[in-house]
Amino acid sequence: MPRPLITSLILALLAAPSASGAVEPGSLEAGGLRRTYVVALPAQPKPGASLPLVVVLHGAGGNGLAALQKYRWDTRAEAGEFVAVAPDAEPALLDRPDNFLTNPRFWNDGSDRGPRGHRAVDDTAFIAALIDRLTARYPVDPRRIYATGFSSGASMTHLLGIELADRLAAIAPVAGKAWLKTAPRRPVPVLFLVGDKDPLTPLQGGAVRLPWGGTQQYPPARDLPKSWARLDRCAEPPEVTSPQAGLTLEAWRSCAGDAEVLFYTVAGLGHEWAGGAGRALPEPITGPYTDAVDTTAMITRFFDRHRLTPLSQAR
Repeated sequence: MPRPLITSLILALLAAPSASGAVEPGSLEAGGLRRTYVVALPAQPKPGASLPLVVVLHGAGGNGLAALQKYRWDTRAEAGEFVAVAPDAEPALLDRPDNFLTNPRFWNDGSDRGPRGHRAVDDTAFIAALIDRLTARYPVDPRRIYATGFSSGASMTHLLGIELADRLAAIAPVAGKAWLKTAPRRPVPVLFLVGDKDPLTPLQGGAVRLPWGGTQQYPPARDLPKSWARLDRCAEPPEVTSPQAGLTLEAWRSCAGDAEVLFYTVAGLGHEWAGGAGRALPEPITGPYTDAVDTTAMITRFFDRHRLTPLSQAR
């Protein structure tokens, strides 16, 4: 990696959010590993009320706390809307401390990437166990459990939509690829968002220069919602609208099991979480940032519309 980019990355890390008293850390054993996470809870929960649970998955090189704060899920949880949990992925080399530049954390998303030891990490089982723990500890509504994530976390969110379809009411991956090798057990509502200037998840696909060096050929990001529409047995073609300036929506709403697939394209957005707490990495790496769209609010509204449908009724 060129030295100016390394310097920019280090400066970005120094400016990353620090720990906040508004979240609670936790850990559990899963797959022979001690896994860690942070939870954001409502500041003044209503007595006797059940709450949605949102699983928030960070991008490669990140961590759960930074994801909660950068994407503003912590403040929404504290306002009383839901419980938000942000687990930490394992680093590439399991026997060494994580390091953004030399040993980044990323999710085992079904792509078979990374060192052999990392490919053996079962992140789906970890997140399922984490859901079990939180539903036992907090007043979580089992019909309102959701997953969202960015970049590597988005890729993992796609996988969870397949492997935990009987537990997740809806998913919302942002700017990430997917390897959809099998169909989910039930139709899954999906919101997928990507920027039209994203150099790491290009709309039309092509050669991608990776932040940690090297290049890879990526398929078109715009094909992913079409794949989900097929899995959810949605009627074609999608309805195309512009909900606001700079935002395009392709919506498949006539789907099996009351599912829907929404594909948002944000004009002028790179590989960033639009409307978050500023950009995550320098512009030469991730492209432009915009706060013209509040991604977290959009996803929250999408989740609010969906409840888990029993398998017997989801066909």
